[in-house]
Amino acid sequence: MRVKKLSIRFYLLLTLLLPTGFLACGFSTPEWELKKAEKAEEENRFQEAVQFYYKYLRKNVDNQKSIEPALKIYQISSVNLPNPSLIEKSLKHIILRSDDEKQRMDAQFNLGNHYFDNVNDYESAIAQFNRFIALSKRKHDNNLARLKVAKSYFYLNNFYQAKVEIDDILSNQPDKELKFDTYILKASVLQSEKLYKDAAEVYEKLFEEFPVKSEKEQVYLNLAIVYQDKKDFKKAIETLKKFREKHSNPEFIDEKIKAINFTLSQQPGARGRVK
Repeated sequence: MRVKKLSIRFYLLLTLLLPTGFLACGFSTPEWELKKAEKAEEENRFQEAVQFYYKYLRKNVDNQKSIEPALKIYQISSVNLPNPSLIEKSLKHIILRSDDEKQRMDAQFNLGNHYFDNVNDYESAIAQFNRFIALSKRKHDNNLARLKVAKSYFYLNNFYQAKVEIDDILSNQPDKELKFDTYILKASVLQSEKLYKDAAEVYEKLFEEFPVKSEKEQVYLNLAIVYQDKKDFKKAIETLKKFREKHSNPEFIDEKIKAINFTLSQQPGARGRVK
């Protein structure tokens, strides 16, 4: 009778402990953490999702299974929960660990963009984009990376190196949109160097090659400023008048013309406003 009672008690105790044991075991598995991360992300609990994705990543750090959570961490940290540190860590992990070349190259390009766009660390952006250019065979992306490198040098006031990069892009036959953006940057560099005649020639070249886009992007405003900088006030006013009716706010152009006429009237030997 005593044995029977002990057996019943043991059975009841075992019944209570087994589920707990299985759950405890389940809690420690990477698969459980991945499911928790996915559920948290679906419910917009992004901080929690990142924590579970990171735990899963750490348990699979040396294999391809770690790439999916790294991508998830990057996406959440870029869009839903901006975190520069996590962006850098997740992208560097993908670059080092992914078996997929496209994934590695995309991560390398995105890392350059992160330094350029998010934290304005132009020296780091140059380093990361140059690594991308050295390894990539994607012509358009290479030219786009070079343009970001050129802009980075421009923002760092290294105008000489910016022009070197610009010439490399133009010699590499970029597509039309990228060519337009490259010429805009080239004119800005020349203007910053106070090479106003050269800058004006670039803007004029843009109107010749890309008349519709130049008008849409209001390049005539840049050209008018260059003419002002080189003290050619007459041409500045002529340029503004030419495009006055095509501007969304003609009165804005009138104000600019008025300001130039005032500047002109203050010049030594001035005889009045340009009509």
